[in-house]
Amino acid sequence: MPNPGIRMPDTAGEGAEIGIRARIMHPMESGRRTDSSGARVPRDMLRRFVCRFEGETVAGMELHESVSADPFVQFSASCRGRGDSACCGSPMTGASSSRRAISP
Repeated sequence: MPNPGIRMPDTAGEGAEIGIRARIMHPMESGRRTDSSGARVPRDMLRRFVCRFEGETVAGMELHESVSADPFVQFSASCRGRGDSACCGSPMTGASSSRRAISP
């Protein structure tokens, strides 16, 4: 299951541009590997990454086959005040996880 680690500034004024960095830890599987019994390990790659502030999407991206394992993403957003931010990664299996941070 993806595990995004989020970093953002501790403080920022309302309306300020802040940099947000996230590393999405995920055990990528290409579908080409076999396990010890010879069966193929099912393909499982990240497909989507979304970051929301108070439920509204502020950044999102579709990921494709050439993305690295445990990708690092960085983007800027305007600070709208203090609130709840959540970033989540969605793998092909449909399961997703998120990490929350309180915006400065």
